[in-house]
Amino acid sequence: MEPLKQIAALPYVETERSSLVLLITTRGMGRWSIPKGWPKPGLSSPELAAREAFEEAGVEGEVSCRSTSSFVYTKRLHLFSWIRCRVEVYLLEVERANSGL
Repeated sequence: MEPLKQIAALPYVETERSSLVLLITTRGMGRWSIPKGWPKPGLSSPELAAREAFEEAGVEGEVSCRSTSSFVYTKRLHLFSWIRCRVEVYLLEVERANSGL
């Protein structure tokens, strides 16, 4: 069975000395992750990546127009239910962050 598609943002900030990457934690297990979600009708993949970054991490910025990488993982849905997902990752250079961050 083919993995289901998800779209993710990899938010980052350039400083004088290095690049910083923003990670979030998952609700259920508290694992480190990047903002991601399922494709939505009417939104391009870069638009969806930007939306997920805003909704899940409170950041906005310039998103790359092409996926920079991808990965496959197993997502747990319920106690005995898992699915494979292929995640397309889009870089997002953070320009604004929610004041609560």
